[in-house]
Amino acid sequence: MGQESDTLQRDPRPAARDRVFLQLRRPLVAGLLLFLVYLAASLATNPGGSLGSDVGAKVATLKVAEENGGGDLDVGYWAEDVDPEGVLHPLYQSNRVGDRWIAVTTLPMLAAAVPLWLLGGYRAVVLLAMAGSVAAAFAARAIARRLGARDGWSAYWLVGLASPVAIYALVFWEHSTGVALLAWAVVLLLDVLHGKAGWRTACGAGALIGLAATMRTEALLYGAVVVAAVLLRLLVFDGPYRESLFVRFRRTVGFGIAAALGVALLLAANELLERAWLGGPLRSTRAVGTAESSGVHLGARVDEAYRTLLGVNQVAEPARDALIGLLILVPLLIGGIALSRRRERLLPVAMVLASWALFLVVFRNGPGFLPGLFAASPLAVFGLVAMWRSADRRTLGIAALVAVPGVVYFGYVGGGIPQWGGRYLLLSGFLLLVLATLDLPKLDALGATLLIVPAVAVTIFGFVWTVQRSHTLAEFGELVAARPEPVVVTTSAFQFRETAAFYEDGRYLALPLRSQLPVLENALERLGVEEFALLEPEDPDEEPIGAIGPYEPTTTDVEEFLPGVDYRIVHYELTT
Repeated sequence: MGQESDTLQRDPRPAARDRVFLQLRRPLVAGLLLFLVYLAASLATNPGGSLGSDVGAKVATLKVAEENGGGDLDVGYWAEDVDPEGVLHPLYQSNRVGDRWIAVTTLPMLAAAVPLWLLGGYRAVVLLAMAGSVAAAFAARAIARRLGARDGWSAYWLVGLASPVAIYALVFWEHSTGVALLAWAVVLLLDVLHGKAGWRTACGAGALIGLAATMRTEALLYGAVVVAAVLLRLLVFDGPYRESLFVRFRRTVGFGIAAALGVALLLAANELLERAWLGGPLRSTRAVGTAESSGVHLGARVDEAYRTLLGVNQVAEPARDALIGLLILVPLLIGGIALSRRRERLLPVAMVLASWALFLVVFRNGPGFLPGLFAASPLAVFGLVAMWRSADRRTLGIAALVAVPGVVYFGYVGGGIPQWGGRYLLLSGFLLLVLATLDLPKLDALGATLLIVPAVAVTIFGFVWTVQRSHTLAEFGELVAARPEPVVVTTSAFQFRETAAFYEDGRYLALPLRSQLPVLENALERLGVEEFALLEPEDPDEEPIGAIGPYEPTTTDVEEFLPGVDYRIVHYELTT
């Protein structure tokens, strides 16, 4: 009787625990919980600063749209009369579209953001990024299930909480949404590959790729590579159809045309939106410009390639940074192969040690920027091992790798460093991480835990950096906004985009190149400016600008712009 009583007392505890786990396996509960985690984390950030200058440009645009009633995205240019080419436009890389100055490169996300901004400002629009990250996590689960995972929940939680997707949920940027759209396109293409869907689904996958391309230019390349990989599988292998080569060829061509049609329809719809809203094309112009610049500056592209893949420090010496990354990557791969095949215990231990070595390298200097895909998502290295287990895995894994040189070759030069976790290569890291989760069940609990902990820790590190960065930028923006001078000039191209939450039209100018000093001097004189402030990043290898024509420097202050980055704020006065 006593034993029965003890049993009755112990039973409710595991039952209650099991009920909790069952609730977490309900999509609605899991989605809501992940969303709430993002929401809670985002509240620690300061809306006055963000993870990148593109976010600042969107904030400035939304502020202007609010002032204009929500419909006009023209950020204007107060010095247009003296600088019609916009050389000194404070929101660097603003485009002239018709008679408007446009500081952003994508409209769909802004179209969804405008009503949210009017309701709740930045805190409201960032909900779109959170929804994108949750959608990406569910796509990871769907892909994992189609590749043989029992339920795919490990892929869901690891993508949602231990990958760059988690960081991009905290800022109003298109990256999380772009990854989600591409990932769901992969889900649909897998259904086509497995014979569970036809040309309508292929067209839907193309439409998702097209919508992603309206936000992220590299989505076109990723879409082309993934579609080509799936079509090649359909053509070369019988798959579920067991048909002749001619029939497979005809079916494959049909699927390809359907996917291309989906892409074309969305791109055309986006251009119509741009012409109707702005009076001219925007995204297509940027895509053409990117294509025209492809292949140039090959040395810089090689530098950005290994930074984007292996970089563990934004400002480290490139060769040393790459060497550190390789020293970590090689044992990770060797250990991963041994670990996945359950061979000697020594090599699995090497993989775990390498993961923790990465963890320590990342943290050696405190919070900072991680530009490398494998640095920000160390579990993705395990995906390089897991991708060879089946034909479907190989299809996605090879597509993820084949796209990398294309993205580097065609990408925007200068964007390889200021990004978290290889933001142009997010889909590659995403797919490799999903593939890694398929082999995690082969490990014992201790081995899996020791591999997952560094990945989670790196994401927490990214969160801390994002919070710190946002507050530091906001403080600097407030300081600049409070300056008494009627005009403030910066020699950093992206500085006013970074602090655009404090952007005031009719006050700021940007001087990205010293060769443009005559343009600045002419503009200031024609505007009748008698005094201004000049913001210069402190660089021990570069002399201060000094006098600018009749304008002489008088006083200098030093303020922190970002952790480890100080600015000189020089007061200039007209002397003649």
